Amino acid sequence: MDDAAPHAEAADPLGRAMAHVEAHAFEPLALADLAAAAGLSPYHFGRQFAARDGLAPMAFVRARGLGPNPDFSRGSRLYGLGPEACGL
Repeated sequence: MDDAAPHAEAADPLGRAMAHVEAHAFEPLALADLAAAAGLSPYHFGRQFAARDGLAPMAFVRARGLGPNPDFSRGSRLYGLGPEACGL
């Protein structure tokens, strides 16, 4: 078994932030939370993330489809419909 991967992620601030995103995928995510997981200020985290991944951190989270879905909130016309009504 290769133990290098967990240690590499721990050494990579952006990797720690991505692990946080995956662990909290269906919760509201804020830039400050991701920056704290990386151990960086929100400013430096945003710049480093964009330089590496080409997107602002929250744009990346939205593009991945993570986080609470506003289309299925209680105030939505889709709330309470079965999967068939949503095309699933």
